[in-house]
Amino acid sequence: MTNSTATAKPASPKQLSFVRSLVRERVVPVAGKTSDEARLIARAEDALETEQTRFLSFSEARELIPWLLAQPRRPREDSPQPEVGIYVLEDGTIVQAKANRRGTNVYTKRWVEIRGERLVDATEAHVHGEWDYDPKLKAQLPIARRMTLAEAKDFILRYGQCVRCGRRLKAADSVERGIGPVCINYFQQFAA
Repeated sequence: MTNSTATAKPASPKQLSFVRSLVRERVVPVAGKTSDEARLIARAEDALETEQTRFLSFSEARELIPWLLAQPRRPREDSPQPEVGIYVLEDGTIVQAKANRRGTNVYTKRWVEIRGERLVDATEAHVHGEWDYDPKLKAQLPIARRMTLAEAKDFILRYGQCVRCGRRLKAADSVERGIGPVCINYFQQFAA
């Protein structure tokens, strides 16, 4: 990337506007891990601070835009993210709130029982189910309550798998206790 000079082609108004909007909506690191990243951070700050396009060249904007798009989005302050965990709605719906891969957002899944037509082995004693993505449930989480340890044990008995991690209990201690050693610590925080 070349430094911006008077002879360099300036960034277009559209590029500059897009760079500014990206800088406002993305988490831009304070310091770069490499000299190239530090230069990009400085150019992003320059684009936001000044109204003149001469501070950002066309080629700098072309390099800056994909780098900014790769940065995580800022969490929106007007809609706080619910905490990751297992919730129970008033109607008994079991909801799992999970963080996305980048940890910048939370999405929700609903537990849905699978009826007999999808069962492979009719001799199994457990009811089958699966998690279905349901983004509408995210809005209901602030009024939902956390699942208790007793409810988690009932879930494991009914479905044969842990509500939190999805694993089947195999260890004798875990089967006797009704829940695994890691997940019991999670649910004990929300004891009712």
